Amino acid sequence: MARHYSSTEVLSIVGCSRKTLRVFEQHKLVRAARTTGQRRYSAANLRRLWLVKMLRDLDISMGQIKSITTLRERTARAGQAASDI
Repeated sequence: MARHYSSTEVLSIVGCSRKTLRVFEQHKLVRAARTTGQRRYSAANLRRLWLVKMLRDLDISMGQIKSITTLRERTARAGQAASDI
């Protein structure tokens, strides 16, 4: 089973505040799974969150970040689909 991280672990690993993490969630830039009321983050969530934080640190707007992350995911899915052929 894949490892999942608590909010506290994510904050430490990524280096952002709890408020920043909630803002990213409100903008649907990262989604946590919920288990017994607690947010749990996968390794993929951590990679995405790190990218989002890096882009925000570069003053990229939330809308542009959403576009970048959506395009990145679509490209990854297309690559996976092509390799399945």
